[in-house]
Amino acid sequence: MTVPAPGYLQATPDSVHWRTQLDDIAHASYNGVSIVDYGITLDSHGHLQIDSDQFNDEMAKNPDGLTSIFVGDNSMVAQMDDLINTYTDSSNGIITLRQQNIDDQMSKIQDEGDQLTDTYNANYDRYLESTPTRWSRCTP
Repeated sequence: MTVPAPGYLQATPDSVHWRTQLDDIAHASYNGVSIVDYGITLDSHGHLQIDSDQFNDEMAKNPDGLTSIFVGDNSMVAQMDDLINTYTDSSNGIITLRQQNIDDQMSKIQDEGDQLTDTYNANYDRYLESTPTRWSRCTP
């Protein structure tokens, strides 16, 4: 079994917080019912696991309960969608803002590098201009 290489966001404070929020949403109660009541759980990798016996028993008792979990403005799916949008929104999502910040930092570093190059070149040119004068004074 191979272990996947860690991604950029793995184990960052944001990713840990995001995973905790998703876990909280998944285990919350919606109209008095949660997915756990139906034998649906998340494993350590975030994959859904279903206990089919518990699922069938709960569906026989309360088929509408499962619908309230997945459908509606306050459903688990709607809350997950809202959470995901806070990270992925193309104009002001957390990931977009972080990328803009990184781009700004890279631009600033590039500008500073260009400025250092210009300073170096100016000093070097000044040195070259002054060198013949120094040597000409040494000749008889």
